[in-house]
Amino acid sequence: MRRQLGNRRPTSRKRRGYTPDGWSEVAEYYAGIGIVYLVFTLMIILSWISSPVAGIAPFWALPLIFIWSFRHPDLIPGWLVFMIGLLSDIVIGTPIAVHAFALLSCAMLARVQQRFLLTQGFIAVWANFSAVSFLFSLIVTALTILATRNFTGIGATAITSLISWGMLAVLFPLFVIASHGLMTLSARTDS
Repeated sequence: MRRQLGNRRPTSRKRRGYTPDGWSEVAEYYAGIGIVYLVFTLMIILSWISSPVAGIAPFWALPLIFIWSFRHPDLIPGWLVFMIGLLSDIVIGTPIAVHAFALLSCAMLARVQQRFLLTQGFIAVWANFSAVSFLFSLIVTALTILATRNFTGIGATAITSLISWGMLAVLFPLFVIASHGLMTLSARTDS
């Protein structure tokens, strides 16, 4: 006789995510997720503030978007990445959808490479982020120049973009450590 499973999944498949047992665990889980999103929001706000040094403002949220896109894609869906980009375009003053397109492209690249990145060491992930963040800088710079049709300041724009990219690439290990710490606040495992 065949056993009916109903809504239960077979035991051979592991479920992704966290299933809490009680209300206190639910509260702890959502408090952890809330802390993750609060830090993420602060990083986005920091991206909107240009530094007093030559107006360089790296997009500080990009490393977190990259890391969470392949490690925890359920925490940062595509629509959220797109909305962050649109809001950034409005606040920063770049043409609409420039940051949205660039961020969504980077998040999708991380998700497409998820299996590869999860099996690689830190150096390979760091190199991959460096390439993706360079692509982000290139997309934002090129689309902004094309949309505004301001070809006179291409050199200065390219230099500030390269400096921003370099800052993100060099500081990526700190973002990984911070992201790991944040994820331990919100991550739960089934016992």
